[in-house]
Amino acid sequence: MTESVVLYAVAGRIATITLDRPQRGNALSIALLHELRAALQAAQRDPEVGVILLRANGRHFCTGADLGWAGARQHGDDARWREGNDALVALLHELYGLTRPVVARVQGTVLGGAVALLSLCDDVVALRDASWHLPELKLGLVPSAIVPVLRQITTPAALRRVLYDETPWTSVDAQGFGIVTRVGATETLDALVRNRLDSWLDLPPDALAATKRWLRELDADDFFRALRLGREHAASL
Repeated sequence: MTESVVLYAVAGRIATITLDRPQRGNALSIALLHELRAALQAAQRDPEVGVILLRANGRHFCTGADLGWAGARQHGDDARWREGNDALVALLHELYGLTRPVVARVQGTVLGGAVALLSLCDDVVALRDASWHLPELKLGLVPSAIVPVLRQITTPAALRRVLYDETPWTSVDAQGFGIVTRVGATETLDALVRNRLDSWLDLPPDALAATKRWLRELDADDFFRALRLGREHAASL
């Protein structure tokens, strides 16, 4: 049997989902994408879950899409690229439709597709010295799944900065872009995460779910259309 790369546990109304591929920087392999989506679905279905904590083992939160599939088209393997891209888009759809709040704990490095995942979380608590970057254009790839998410939460000026400037950004920058909600030091990060989890758990769950659903529905057509167009542009290369 293939070893799991995503861990799932529920305690105290918190579903903890952990990316567990530290030897590869928690890169988004196809297996990880599928397992992460299944874990989110399990948390959404469980009536005992009030909030989801998304975290990662190891030095890095996530070093982006695994080039085993993200770069497959450059090696003539269109089927592999479509499989991975479809898995990433399906995961973004899942995150977009969740009515359970998601709090992310971020350390180390955040690259590429991980930026899209975190942009769909409700709360992102990040180490101040975490390094963020979108290397897709440098690698000759179209950030087709990332741009639709960023367009929802940041300004055109910030979008140009993160797409076209090769300089990595900090968690403070990411807070200014609207991705990160809290910035902390190593010794305060877990306390900040716990505070945000408790704050979400204090909200009436039915009203919270209805509000999340309503806010997503307002922009759903534009978001899904942008994902579709992004895939078409990426496939045209």
